[in-house]
Amino acid sequence: MAEVQIQKIEELTPWVEKYRPNVLNDIISHEQVISTIQKFVQKGELPHLLLHGPPGTGKTSTILAVCKELYGESRSSFVLELNASDDRGISVVRDQIKTFAESKNHYNTCEKTALKLIILDEADHMTYPAQNAMRRIMENYAKNVRFCLLCNYVNKITPAIQSRCTSFRFSPLKKEYMVNKALDIAKSENVELTKDGLDSLIHVGRGDMRRILNCLQVVSLSHKNMTIDQNVILSTLDIPLPGEVKEILNHFTKSTMKESYEFVTKLQSTKGYSIKDIMVNLYESILTYDFPDSAMCLLLKNFGEIEERCSSGANEQITLSALISAFIEFRTELFKMKYDMNNI
Repeated sequence: MAEVQIQKIEELTPWVEKYRPNVLNDIISHEQVISTIQKFVQKGELPHLLLHGPPGTGKTSTILAVCKELYGESRSSFVLELNASDDRGISVVRDQIKTFAESKNHYNTCEKTALKLIILDEADHMTYPAQNAMRRIMENYAKNVRFCLLCNYVNKITPAIQSRCTSFRFSPLKKEYMVNKALDIAKSENVELTKDGLDSLIHVGRGDMRRILNCLQVVSLSHKNMTIDQNVILSTLDIPLPGEVKEILNHFTKSTMKESYEFVTKLQSTKGYSIKDIMVNLYESILTYDFPDSAMCLLLKNFGEIEERCSSGANEQITLSALISAFIEFRTELFKMKYDMNNI
């Protein structure tokens, strides 16, 4: 009975946590960054750190591996972890951060360092007054504590904070690293992944290993003991299939507005696709065609404006209408240039 319960718990454990690297040597990609941080750890002399870059590129895994190697079993006494998107105001700086920074460990010791560490995840969500207050704490308690700020958008961190940190950029993971990691985990979990399934998974991930693992886990749970191919992955994740994207593009470039609108809304109602997913896949498809520059510039400019409104929560029906209108304007421009629409 106990073994069954343990097995169920393991099945429910997010693969992102299950396969999170425990030591710095296990972090994939970012060789130069990891090598430099390893030297800090070996000396036990961490500077203030600013780890920035897109989601799922290893920022959190890196600093957690640093904590494990630097503090070992004493981690709970030496490390304070906060998510700045939840606790982003000046009060958390004055209360939790300052209290932790000024206190000293009289009963717990660590062989490698006496410095404590404050980890602020999603630090780009912190208000500017909170960042200014934190800057003073970084200065006043430099002998006692180090900060590690994790963020996606480094431009939202004040220059004063940036100048006090050693900054490392975590770029989107290279394809070969993602492929190898995905194959290793698929093998460990007895998931049979086809070549086009793997390619789709990597494409959906867009350099984000966390997204790749979450997608792979969802697909494997919903299709147990099945071969995972491109159709399985895209249909499970509610992402338009390549053939459907081509059909949408054909309607947008050749049909009337009414026909295009009815076709897409019918597809959305049967498949559950969001307008944003349709836009992303249309955009990628358009880039594979050799359209005249002036027409492409017009279409992509409209695409950008529509995507911005979509991200701000615009009505889906209005967004779809605007998208079709952009294509009608695009094909009008092509018609003026005598472009053969049968090339699509």
